[in-house]
Amino acid sequence: MRSSRYAQLAAVGVVVFLASCSGPATTSSNKDARSQASAATTIPPIATGPCDEQPAGCGSPQGSASELAAAHWTVFSPGPLSARSGQSSLWTGSDVLVWGGLASQPSGGDGLADGAAYNPATNTWQRLSPAPLSGRGAATAVWMGNEAMFWGGESVAGETVQALSDGAIYNPATQSWRVLPPSPLTQRTSATGIWDGDQAIVFGGFGSNGVPQFDGATYDPDTNTWHAIPALPLSHRGSAVGATAAWAGTTLIVWVTSEVRTTLTGSSYSTTSSQEAFSWKPGASSWSEMPSTPSDVSVYGATAIWTGQEILLFGTGGCLPGESCPARATGTGYALDPVTGIWTPILSNVVLVESVPETWTGQAVIALNQGASIGGPSAPILSPGDGAAYDPTAQRWLVLPRGPVQNLSEASVAWTGQQLVVWDGEGDHEAPTGEALTPSN
Repeated sequence: MRSSRYAQLAAVGVVVFLASCSGPATTSSNKDARSQASAATTIPPIATGPCDEQPAGCGSPQGSASELAAAHWTVFSPGPLSARSGQSSLWTGSDVLVWGGLASQPSGGDGLADGAAYNPATNTWQRLSPAPLSGRGAATAVWMGNEAMFWGGESVAGETVQALSDGAIYNPATQSWRVLPPSPLTQRTSATGIWDGDQAIVFGGFGSNGVPQFDGATYDPDTNTWHAIPALPLSHRGSAVGATAAWAGTTLIVWVTSEVRTTLTGSSYSTTSSQEAFSWKPGASSWSEMPSTPSDVSVYGATAIWTGQEILLFGTGGCLPGESCPARATGTGYALDPVTGIWTPILSNVVLVESVPETWTGQAVIALNQGASIGGPSAPILSPGDGAAYDPTAQRWLVLPRGPVQNLSEASVAWTGQQLVVWDGEGDHEAPTGEALTPSN
């Protein structure tokens, strides 16, 4: 199962990874409407498609919600890798690369530095050549068009946990590695990784002691150089508890959540939260402040997906550190048009309560249950193997066939254009598993 540490880290950031309508439209007052409309002056018109800078396979007809709802599951060999958690993975356009992670108990949880590539067209695995990096989990992985970058993460040796700040690039064509030059960032784990078409963007993450980070850097593979991103102009840096980052075609958008505690009597206190939003265009010397999110929208803990027109945020309303939050019976989300600044609630879905990081096909968003069970009055409302596909154009969810693997707590997921490939490092019976969802057409 997912360790408590990774569950904590996954609760705060993205890029990456929710019946009835979850709420009314958020433009409830003229003041709110004016505030939202002013976002159009912050972000210039965007002319990118739903699959810009994505590997081959994005946008295929098989990726529609209706095709996925009629698809079928099959299992495939989990390959040569041992059981693990916190591995890094990505889709290259032909292969799913899986690298690193932490050895599953009772092996001790030590960092792993091996990897393998799965080719769904031939249903075969091939081990990656040895990496010039120490073993680690939760490294940032970015596919840069023809090479894969792995950076940062954390090593675990016994009771010692250490965040890392080194990295390397793997070239699948030559099956070779090269070490990255030192970056301007401090050691961190679980940072967001983005490819903008020219450079990799690394932002946020957590230090060795779990403290959230709010800075970033870009890496240019053509010049093999790093450049620091300008510092965020945070108003409440000391009380900031997490950042959610999203790519909007040409612009990086970051929401920072702050938590302020006010002592009441004795050991009791009240907690209030605030959110700040900023946008940054690669090459700019500073961030632009965006209008605040509506009061009923919380992006803390959300996974963000860019569709070419909207940013979809799934798993919103995460529980802040130290809070005691009731169990949720459904998951929520919001869609943001970054040009108009208008927020729209996404239909809630129970799968989003505890889902694998959501996956974009170019036409739909796939959400898979990690393995949670939620009982209902007469029948379960969420069971292991459940999944759903969201169509952002029709604004509806469709139920997916139930998957054969019950535990997806350590899943690596990729849409290939032909099928959804799911490899889990611990799977059922704490051993790796492989399954694929394939549309009929």
